[in-house]
Amino acid sequence: MVASKRPVTRLPHPPAARARYLVVAVLHRVLSWCLSSVYRRSVKLEDLSAARVLVLKPCCLGDVVFATPLLRELRRALPEAHLTFAVGTHSRPAVANNPTLDDLLDTGPVGSGRFTVRAYVALVRRLRARRFDACLVLERSAVLALIPWLAGIPVRVGIDSGGRGFSLSVAVPARPTRPESELYLDLLRAMGGRPRSGELEYVPSTPAIERIERLMRERLPPSRPFVVLHGAGGINPGMALPRKRWPAESFRSLADRIVQAGATVVLVGSPEDRVDGRVGEWASGRRDARLGHRADDGSAEARKGAKVPEPGPDPFRDLFASFRDLRGPDATPIVDLVGELTLDELAALARRAVAYVGHDSGPSHLAEAAGANVVMLFGPSDPVTYGPRGRRAVALTAGLWCSPCFENGRVAPCANVLCMRSISVERVWNEVARCLAESDRLR
Repeated sequence: MVASKRPVTRLPHPPAARARYLVVAVLHRVLSWCLSSVYRRSVKLEDLSAARVLVLKPCCLGDVVFATPLLRELRRALPEAHLTFAVGTHSRPAVANNPTLDDLLDTGPVGSGRFTVRAYVALVRRLRARRFDACLVLERSAVLALIPWLAGIPVRVGIDSGGRGFSLSVAVPARPTRPESELYLDLLRAMGGRPRSGELEYVPSTPAIERIERLMRERLPPSRPFVVLHGAGGINPGMALPRKRWPAESFRSLADRIVQAGATVVLVGSPEDRVDGRVGEWASGRRDARLGHRADDGSAEARKGAKVPEPGPDPFRDLFASFRDLRGPDATPIVDLVGELTLDELAALARRAVAYVGHDSGPSHLAEAAGANVVMLFGPSDPVTYGPRGRRAVALTAGLWCSPCFENGRVAPCANVLCMRSISVERVWNEVARCLAESDRLR
């Protein structure tokens, strides 16, 4: 027998997780077979011309950004309709300034991690009291797709993934795989709409733009290009996938090249990403290697199926301090803004940068929507589904056989996260260097 040359990376889901997934999948299929003929009906967009329309998308930040083309095209098609977006607190910044919306509705914990039956019922009652005429459900969850049905909303248009859309009036199949923003636009197409553009959209607020202007004057060297590096991400309510992160030593090598080229590096992230927080978790090839969607998604199985290094001394704890040692021509600095910016301000900063480098995460998608030159790094997730679509953005992936491993809302256990470690610094630098060269030509 010839041994496989493939490295041990992606591992099978634990038997209990596979059995549970199969049972739930069969249940959804049976419900869809029994109920789809009861609820399915044709819906015409013109019937909603003066309707109260709800768009339901509680989580997560990047996915809410993907909904912005739908909101823009929905407003164009229904100028007289009243549009409300139901979103969780964590993802609200993506649509807080959206000019197409008439109202925002806070979904609380529902759809953003763990929630109680009481919270679920309270949300249903709130929606019922608002008397919406139609709801567009941008979720694959059967539990969330049931909300507009329980709230008595007569028209329910949404995504049918594996039979989970059994309660919908109009169900758009999730297959074949396509960009998430296009899948959302397909809900509009299913009602006869003809969207003109799938471009993501985010406009920073005036206060955010003004604060970034002040920061640039006070903290960034004048007349020098700067590159934004976001080395964290992958953490959302109800989902921890830090294996999306590029190794910290790779970021440091990239920063070294940027500085030596005469540009400034600006570090960004949340307050939790500071040295005394989760900087160590940038090492996705170490302690994050076995982390997935839920604790039962394979850490034990990973230990059985392959030799996985146990967490040891964390060589990345002093990462930000080590960045300060990098100096280039004329002592070009590393500017540390980690924990100092809101998402709104991050978007305003990113679009002023020569380039923004980050993972498949909400801030990266927000930066793209704001018009930044984005270099987005992919491993567990599918760049076809979640990758950037703008002309000023590029997705980089190692193209390993085991990627993507985040499928159907689950992430497969992994022994070593080769997909992120295999993206070379040289490839990322080439994209950044291209942006720097273009910036020089435009000066």
